[in-house]
Amino acid sequence: MESSKPKRRRSETSSTNLRIPEGIILEILWRLPVKSLLKFKSVSKPWLRLISSKYFKKTYIENSRKHKAFPHHSIISPCWNPGGMMINSCPLYALLTEQSTHAPPLDCPKACSSEMLVLGSCNGLICVGVGRDKILLWNPATRESKELPYFFDGVNDIEYCGFISYGFGILDEISGDNYKVYALFYLACWDDEGVPLLCSMGKVYSLKSNSWGETAVYYNETPLHGAIESAGKFASGKLHWIRKTAESKWEIVFLDLTSETFGETSR
Repeated sequence: MESSKPKRRRSETSSTNLRIPEGIILEILWRLPVKSLLKFKSVSKPWLRLISSKYFKKTYIENSRKHKAFPHHSIISPCWNPGGMMINSCPLYALLTEQSTHAPPLDCPKACSSEMLVLGSCNGLICVGVGRDKILLWNPATRESKELPYFFDGVNDIEYCGFISYGFGILDEISGDNYKVYALFYLACWDDEGVPLLCSMGKVYSLKSNSWGETAVYYNETPLHGAIESAGKFASGKLHWIRKTAESKWEIVFLDLTSETFGETSR
């Protein structure tokens, strides 16, 4: 006995949805600029989880470093204008391949002011000192910023005078394990008889714990005494400064961000 059910056409029963393997999607997304990835987070919840995952971020940074054309790298340049401090950004690829290129100003966080100082940059994040005692971590691509805890919390009876040296880096550049900020400040200090002293204080901030480490107080010379630049240059897990010794010799001193101790490069 034949069924009274009508037979469906072949075209109605076959699936018309094309499922792209996740591996191919990843290969495409890893090649896109950060601004595009931010937009694609809203495509679906699976895409949001994918782009936000540690594995995706780690691989994205690793691929960007291997690319010879540096498509996702930019050069930032602080500059002064009549309205105050600005930070301009220029794509590295354009800088290397074009005779001239435009470097537009970045949209700085509202917490920034004319007293802004770039302390360093790493993996797209910029560390900014604002005024005399405020430090921000800022991501220009996402326009997100984070104000660090107050440097002098728990320290009494001091008078802060300004930055001496500083630096910004990360323990593991590929995995993005932990960003750290080093800051060395001048202080106004006096002895028991009221005589002014040359005093300074150094600390290391850890993003993972969102706190400053132990305080190092120096009376007279610091580990960075004689450094020719305030900003430490980050490389291989260390911040580096060039300094001139009392014997008029040049040497490189570094701060190891893992052990948070100073040392000198071997000759």
